[in-house]
Amino acid sequence: MNIMLLGDYYVWYCDWCDTRNLTLQQKFAAGTVTCGACHRHFDTTAQEGEHFACAEGFSPLCEAVRRCRSRFR
Repeated sequence: MNIMLLGDYYVWYCDWCDTRNLTLQQKFAAGTVTCGACHRHFDTTAQEGEHFACAEGFSPLCEAVRRCRSRFR
C-alpha cells in the first residue's frame, strides 16, 4: 500500500482494485482502513518484518502514520 500525506488526509491506493482513496489521519490511527470502491479492509499496523511503501521510502511503519498515532494515545 502506497501512503502519501495530503493535508489532514492520507492518500493511498487499494492493493486489490487500485482505486485512489483519501482517509482522515484519525481513521488511519485506528488501525484499519476500507477502500471506497471494493470495500476491502486493510490493516494499517505493520507486524514485525513488514514494510509499507511510503512517500518518504520504505520503513517498518510510515513515519507519518507513527507521528499521527502518537498524537492520539
